[in-house]
Amino acid sequence: MPSPENNTPPENNTPENDNPAELPDDALVGKDPGPSTLRRLRPWLIGALLLAAIPTGLTLVGALTSPPHVSGIPAGHFVYLEADSPSEKTTTLRGLFLTEPGGKSRLLTHEYEPQDSDSGVREWITQPAFSPDGTRLAFEKQSISLQEEKQSVDNQIWVMDLAPNAARKPRMVLDLTDQHLKQIVGLAWDSASSIVFLEDQISYSVDTDTKDPPLRTTLDIGKATLALSPDISATRSPSLSAGSTFAFSAETALGTQVVLQKPGGAVPGPSAAIFALDPTGDKIAFVPPGGGKVIRIYSVATGKFGADIPVQWGWSAFGKRRLTSLRWSPDGTTLAFTVSKPPVPEDEIFLVGQDGKTHQLPYRAGRSAWDWGK
Repeated sequence: MPSPENNTPPENNTPENDNPAELPDDALVGKDPGPSTLRRLRPWLIGALLLAAIPTGLTLVGALTSPPHVSGIPAGHFVYLEADSPSEKTTTLRGLFLTEPGGKSRLLTHEYEPQDSDSGVREWITQPAFSPDGTRLAFEKQSISLQEEKQSVDNQIWVMDLAPNAARKPRMVLDLTDQHLKQIVGLAWDSASSIVFLEDQISYSVDTDTKDPPLRTTLDIGKATLALSPDISATRSPSLSAGSTFAFSAETALGTQVVLQKPGGAVPGPSAAIFALDPTGDKIAFVPPGGGKVIRIYSVATGKFGADIPVQWGWSAFGKRRLTSLRWSPDGTTLAFTVSKPPVPEDEIFLVGQDGKTHQLPYRAGRSAWDWGK
C-alpha cells in the first residue's frame, strides 16, 4: 500500500521561470500589470488627460467670464441670419429667423447653395432692416449663377410682409444689377413704404409699392467719401430716425466719422468704428475707432458726449474679440451689440439695459445680418 505522504501534492509546483518580471508581455495576459507596464503607460495616460482637460478648461473659462444669459429681448423683435440644418435637396447656408415672445424663433426664408458645385445658383442675404412700424422687412440678396465655369452676379433688394395676415412671401422690389449699382451701403427705411441706401456718394430712395426707378440725391459731404469695408455693418450707413435725422459713416481727414445730413448741409459727428442712431434721432451710440469694451453716447443736438457704457463678454482662446455692430431697441432704452468670436464666423449677441448690466442672448448673427424693430 502506498504511503499517504506520497499522495500529498507538492507544496509548490510553480515552474522555475514563473516570475512575472522575467516573462514576456504576452504571458501577463489576465494578470495585474506590473510596475514596468504602468511606467510605459503613464505618459500616454497623462497626455490623454491633458487633451481632455484643455478644451474643458477653455470652455469653463469662457462660461465663467461670460455675462448672464437671458432667453429673449425686452421689447420688439429681432431678425437675424444664422446657420440652419441642411435639407434633402439643397445645402442650406443660413436661415433668416424672426424672434417670438419667450425667446423662440421662426424661420422666414433661406439662402441656398446647390449640391452640384459646378452649376446652379448660390444665394447670400445681408442687411435685413425692419420698417418703422415693424410690419415689413427689407434685405439685400446676392445671387451668383454658375454655368459651365462661367459666373454671373445679380444683386437685388427684396421685401417681405410680416403682418399677421400677410402672405409673408419675399418679393423683389429692385434689381440693383439692372440699375448698374454694385456695392450699396444700407439698407434703411425713410418712410412706411420707402427704402433708402447709399452708393458712390449718392442716396437712393426706392418706393416698395411701385415699380418706379429709384430717386437719386447727391450727398453733400465735401471731400469725404463713404465708409466701405468688407465687413461693413448695416448700422454704419445709413441710419434714419423717426424725426428724419439721417446719419451715415464717411472717411474724412479725421478717419471714419459719423456724418449727419441736415437741411442746411452735412454736419460732422463723432469718430466711430460703428454706430447706431436712436429712434428719436436725439443721440448716437458708437464705438471709438480703437475699440474696447465701452459704448459711448453722443448728443445730436448739443454735440456733447454722455456717460460711457462699459460692456463685457466671455473670454476666447482663439483671438482677440471685438464689438462689431450696434442696434437700439425700438423704444430707445436698450442697446444690443454683436461681438466676434474667432474662429466662429457668426458673432454672439448681447444687450445692455438702463441698469448698465450686460446680458447674452441665445442668438448668433453676422455683423450685417440682423436688426431690431417693433
